[in-house]
Amino acid sequence: MRIGIALLALAMIRLGAAELPARRPFLLPAPQRLAYQAGSLSLDAGATVLLDPNASPRVHEIAEILIEGLRANGIDGRIAARADSAPGSTIRLSLQTSANSHPEGYEIQVGDDAVLKAPEATGLLWSVQTLLQAVQVTDGHQSLPHLQLTDWPLRPWRGLMIDPPGVHMQISYLQRLIREISAYKLNILHLGLTDDDSWCVEIKGYPGVTPPGLPFYTQAELKELVAYARRFGVEIIPCIGIPGHCDALLAAYPEFSSQVPNLPYQGIGNPGKSEYWDFLRSVIHQIAEIFPSPVLDTGMAEPFGIQQWLKNPDCQRYRAEHGVDDIYGMFNQFTNDVDALVRKEGRQMIVANDALHLDARPALNDDIIYYVWDSYASASALANAGRTIVNIGRHPLYLSSFGLRDGDSMEQVWRWDPAVFASSQDNHDVILYAPLSAKNLNLRGGEAVQFVSEPGLAERRLFPRTLIVAEALWRDGHPGPFSEYSERLETEYPKRLRQLGWTDFNSLPIISLFDGGNLDRWTAIDPSVKVEDTFIVPSAGPLASLSTKAAYADFDLTFEAFIAGPNEKAMVQIRCTDARQLADESGTIVPLQGGYLDRQTFWGKWVDFELTARGSIVTLTTAGGLAWKNENSQHRAGPITLWSNGASTRFRNINLRELSPDDR
Repeated sequence: MRIGIALLALAMIRLGAAELPARRPFLLPAPQRLAYQAGSLSLDAGATVLLDPNASPRVHEIAEILIEGLRANGIDGRIAARADSAPGSTIRLSLQTSANSHPEGYEIQVGDDAVLKAPEATGLLWSVQTLLQAVQVTDGHQSLPHLQLTDWPLRPWRGLMIDPPGVHMQISYLQRLIREISAYKLNILHLGLTDDDSWCVEIKGYPGVTPPGLPFYTQAELKELVAYARRFGVEIIPCIGIPGHCDALLAAYPEFSSQVPNLPYQGIGNPGKSEYWDFLRSVIHQIAEIFPSPVLDTGMAEPFGIQQWLKNPDCQRYRAEHGVDDIYGMFNQFTNDVDALVRKEGRQMIVANDALHLDARPALNDDIIYYVWDSYASASALANAGRTIVNIGRHPLYLSSFGLRDGDSMEQVWRWDPAVFASSQDNHDVILYAPLSAKNLNLRGGEAVQFVSEPGLAERRLFPRTLIVAEALWRDGHPGPFSEYSERLETEYPKRLRQLGWTDFNSLPIISLFDGGNLDRWTAIDPSVKVEDTFIVPSAGPLASLSTKAAYADFDLTFEAFIAGPNEKAMVQIRCTDARQLADESGTIVPLQGGYLDRQTFWGKWVDFELTARGSIVTLTTAGGLAWKNENSQHRAGPITLWSNGASTRFRNINLRELSPDDR
């Protein structure tokens, strides 16, 4: 027995610490085939990424992404064309036609060295992203577990749809999102460029779509973003919204409108105006010049205003010229005419399922793709008609939006797969899914969705649920029980995202400005301010106020406010040099009532507020929904002032997190 123990000890010494079995990593998406072996490959001395001597520039680019990821783990790395005596382990990257035949497939083998191979560059990139997830850091030692892995996706369309017109997103923010989704093998960023509030893309010849003072992307910036995304295997699909969701456009160019005098306003473009078609032709051409994606999204979502077409003489002339009988036939004709412009640019058009009028004539062109957001009934009708569809069902894929706030629970997202749509829902915790059963089903994949949310809040809502969507799109489901899955996901995903530039909001230090104790951090202008478990800003006449003694810039402020009713005024001001000067031009006034907030559901109760100032953008989120925003060229900085003219406006639980200027 003693001899056996001695031999075992000697064997362990010869194997060395790096050969001991490593803790199995949590790979997401889970590979299709994966087998672990005992032992691990040490990376403590660094790694040499070995390429074929005739490796293409794209393979070199993928190798650079691997080096960047290794360095983010504290591992030295370099690229070489042949093995030499340099210290460290070897990671071999190569394109091989004998590898997994799927165009996005790849194989990994880790033993005495690591070998990554794929038939095409995209698969090689995904092998690198998987390998970077597999890196283990234990007690200061870096290693890769010995394994054999073969992987490929089941769905070609794996995306994230985002909404910069809702609240502007800096290019650096979009770049970070690209890195994040690429790390989990999402290959599409569906980029909204227009909405009722604004157009955030430069259109040459039509400067009115981007008025002075509002942020937008230049065409040069977007071309650079396209190149950046391509490096990480992400295709950017641009979205312009027509003929509805275009209030900002019609305000700048009212001649494009089909609004009928004396009818309620419903912003909708006018297909009977030649100048409107000149505009659409120019926009579609310029967008196609910026984005090389073979797909171009023209919206067609929620076209409520088409009822104006029934009364507008220009629209009726358009109807007569095309021999169309009804309003839905007009909409189909308009959609087909726009599709002709898109096809002229060599692109395939995708639209929202709102364009679904299968019984109307003329029929919609066969090659149009539809993204289905609203219901199982819509998805089933399109599938049964043999149409190509993409699943963005709002339950559960709207992870951050105005109407659904922070969306459905992580478990409901985990229960989803690309072939199912919500058939009914009682609440966020009970979603009944129904599978599509059409024999001629042409389902490309799906997208997680973010609409109308402050970017930092949106990012907190997107992760980790977007990663669950990524896995469902890769393999049409998930392995293991949800309880084990969710625990590991919550524990392990922040590490990889932090390496990609993500900020863990919950880890930021909290500055307590008021927790029910005293007003040490505040200066009261009005002596009638009271402190109990809350502080009260009462006033019988002029506005009373309370200002922080310190100045702040780039911050997230959370608080609760109690406003008795619609006659009370309460607000927050940023960057005010003198708190008494409410009209100070350097200040930003954030109202706590008006518009969305003028609802009885917000009166006479405590309501949560989140005010975020990032550079030139200030947003107010209430009860999970975006209530107010201000976007201009001023950078907000200075004291924070609370104002009220109510008899008993109260505030409590006021906390502040300072944000990095790089996190805009």
